[in-house]
Amino acid sequence: MKAFLLLSIVFLSLGTAKAEALTEDQKLLRVYWLGGIAGSASVLCRMAKNEIITNEEAKVIMDSVIEGIKNKPELADVHASSTKFYSELKSEGTCKGIL
Repeated sequence: MKAFLLLSIVFLSLGTAKAEALTEDQKLLRVYWLGGIAGSASVLCRMAKNEIITNEEAKVIMDSVIEGIKNKPELADVHASSTKFYSELKSEGTCKGIL
């Protein structure tokens, strides 16, 4: 779980380094959504590892979360960083091979 938090902070700082200065509200919104993604991924990975759900079900749920963020115009600032963050979750750590 600490790795998810660390990754979210790293991606938050990478995204803000390239863009204009974000307002406090934009920063909080981004942290909120990245935290939600990290928490959701963590729960789904554990459920898949404990065979409560299949890996495919976990992947479908997480893909729909990311798609939901993408389809909301008010979350345009969040979409790029959430997509990068989710890609990292899928390829590293405890969720590798599940999502």
